[in-house]
Amino acid sequence: MLRPEDVEQVVKNGGSNRRPGTRATGFKPGDKVRARNLNPVGHTRLPRYVRGKVGVIQHDHGVFVFPDTHAHGLGDKPQHVYSVRFDAQELWGENDRGPGAVYIDLWDDYLESPNEGEPAVKLEPALKRKPTSKSARKPKPAAKRKPEAKRKSAAMRAKPSRKRK
Repeated sequence: MLRPEDVEQVVKNGGSNRRPGTRATGFKPGDKVRARNLNPVGHTRLPRYVRGKVGVIQHDHGVFVFPDTHAHGLGDKPQHVYSVRFDAQELWGENDRGPGAVYIDLWDDYLESPNEGEPAVKLEPALKRKPTSKSARKPKPAAKRKPEAKRKSAAMRAKPSRKRK
């Protein structure tokens, strides 16, 4: 909580959400972790595309305010923040080509050991949808087709207008 007498100093120098490192670290660089599959109501900094995915801790940034509780006035809940590396194929599937990776800073509460909790999220195949473009639609059977002359567009069927004198 910012005290009134500290406002001028914070405005001059900026404020930090870093807190003293009194909380024990949950993970260390090199540990495999799974981003928890959470769907909280309200604020979160846990991107949906990493939920349920496995990554590797790259760096421990130290202890910081947990934004999910802080945003709702539920206190700082300080905890470690880690830089986690997720391989592109883990995030977007085997069809992703290349050695890409995404690094995301995540708090302790967003992470678990990969053998805990829910299995990795698997993308379901897309549901079959009705085609939306005319070219993608199946043609009507011959018996139900309109004769060529009757299929003209409304603009082509319109009678030419006559000018009035």
